[in-house]
Amino acid sequence: MNKLKKTVKWVLYTLLVAMVAFFFERMWVLYLQREIAPQIAAHLAPVGFSGTSSNTAAFHEVLNKIVDDKSILGFGEATHGTAEFERAFAQISKKLIREKGFNVVVFAEMNFADTWALNNYVLHSPEGTEAGMHTPYAFLQEDRVKLIEWIRAYNSNKKPKEKVWFLGADVNSPNEAARNALLYCEENNIILPNETRESLTAISQFPLYSASQNIRTRLSLDATLQKIKPLYRLAQSNNLQQDSLNLRQLWLHQSITNLEHALRSYFAASHSQDSFRDSTMHNNIKWVLKQRPGAKMLVYAHNVHIAKKVGYKDISPGIARLGWHLNQHHQDKYAVIGTEAWKGSYIYSEKEETTTIAEKMGKIGTAIAKATNSPAGLLHLNATPALTEFFNRSHTISMGIASPTPMYSRTEALAEAFDCIFYVRESTPLQVRKLYGFNMDLELDKEKHRDLLRGNTLILSFASSYSTLNTYQSKKGGRNVC
Repeated sequence: MNKLKKTVKWVLYTLLVAMVAFFFERMWVLYLQREIAPQIAAHLAPVGFSGTSSNTAAFHEVLNKIVDDKSILGFGEATHGTAEFERAFAQISKKLIREKGFNVVVFAEMNFADTWALNNYVLHSPEGTEAGMHTPYAFLQEDRVKLIEWIRAYNSNKKPKEKVWFLGADVNSPNEAARNALLYCEENNIILPNETRESLTAISQFPLYSASQNIRTRLSLDATLQKIKPLYRLAQSNNLQQDSLNLRQLWLHQSITNLEHALRSYFAASHSQDSFRDSTMHNNIKWVLKQRPGAKMLVYAHNVHIAKKVGYKDISPGIARLGWHLNQHHQDKYAVIGTEAWKGSYIYSEKEETTTIAEKMGKIGTAIAKATNSPAGLLHLNATPALTEFFNRSHTISMGIASPTPMYSRTEALAEAFDCIFYVRESTPLQVRKLYGFNMDLELDKEKHRDLLRGNTLILSFASSYSTLNTYQSKKGGRNVC
């Protein structure tokens, strides 16, 4: 009986301590928010998504201060599905392209290997008008499509050196990297071992990651990597023997260097622990800068990826993210704008399912919302010592990835991780443009289809249609020999 009483007392004491701590924490948060509110209200530069606001000049002044003498601007998104973040990035990109000479736009979480055709499209290259766009995803954000079309129009009357590039940097999917490897070998007369060629052909047909469980269960990653190992040696040997390669060949070769990491990412149970993913993004960005010396670049990715240092304490804090790499290599030339929303909803899946923004008393979005009624604006986190001190304290911030649960993360030294926060009072779900792709598998019985087979060569005639981003085109009667 005495033991039971002691246990009950201990439980009651623990609950009391927790309640007191919770109460004082809430009071401290309310005090901090009240004290910092005038500073936030004074330094938040509002903006509207039509390009106008009550004080557009103030918004541009903050933006110009951030990008002054910078060659790389990172722009983060608190959620992957908030329309306002994509629109803000599009507005900022257009301004900096027109006025500051920025000439490369990188959506870092789009795959590098998949965006050759897309870059050609915005550059008006002969290949681009035919290739249109390839993406491994089932949809593309509507505001991103509009930005792509704007860049294409901007490039239409520019000299080649003045044109803006548009590409990805990620390695989430190995499909196009494998196709690029096969193309590179074919165009450079590289004879691959049969086992390597067959493995690359199979990889090029892998389904999306969301439908990859069967592949990841049935195939061995180690065995797959061993089969394609000769590719790297042969491609590198060919590259060293060439006096020069054109941009397309260099792009294909860079895709080959990404293939192993793309496979490891594809076979991983979770992308959150991919220690190589962000370093590979950075390697692809370094490759772009090598091809365009002196380029000025806009980089878009989730807040977690783009921060200069760990800003989100709860999301793989031990991993060196893309923003960390960029800050290490371009410290004086790299600036970052993070994002935050107070409330609202966003898309979290390719099926356009929505969930809500987490609302918390200690959240940064709440502190800003209590200080101003502005629907959106840009806040320089280091505009005053008081703001720096406040944002470097531990708070919470919105977090949105592929999860139906409203998420948030604790912050750490946010004023060091980001230069600015682009804030929206209410998040709305982004609109998507559906994209459809089909893979066709044919298993032919040699006895039944002898008339189709000529030795080891199969000749297929086919009819197909495709659409570029803003036009519909059809192409029929194509002939493919495989």
